[in-house]
Amino acid sequence: MSFDWRKYLELAQSLCADREASEASLRAGISRAYYAAFHVCRKHAGVPTDGPDSHARVWNKMSESPDRVEKSIGASGDRIKGMRKKADYDPHARIDRRTAQTAIEEAVSLIAKIDRLRASRMLN
Repeated sequence: MSFDWRKYLELAQSLCADREASEASLRAGISRAYYAAFHVCRKHAGVPTDGPDSHARVWNKMSESPDRVEKSIGASGDRIKGMRKKADYDPHARIDRRTAQTAIEEAVSLIAKIDRLRASRMLN
């Protein structure tokens, strides 16, 4: 059985739930939320994970889609990716609970859009 990447979203929510969450927990939560969204979207888009530019390929494929919902997913993915890069690589970035919650909410919304797309395509 393969790993359910949505579990990363649950972990992100858990890491950031406490009002007194440490900065390390908030940064890790943003990162996990991003990777949940990325892997769910990657599977939807059918993009392999090999290669250094797999992240750009996923978000570009969605952004360039003729489907407006997929376009919005691509834009959302890019926003979360930016938050994740700050959380993972910028020691001077201000990472607070609000920032983490924004990343998590965006990931939840992105994954919900993919779920709705999949459901509507199954019905057609």
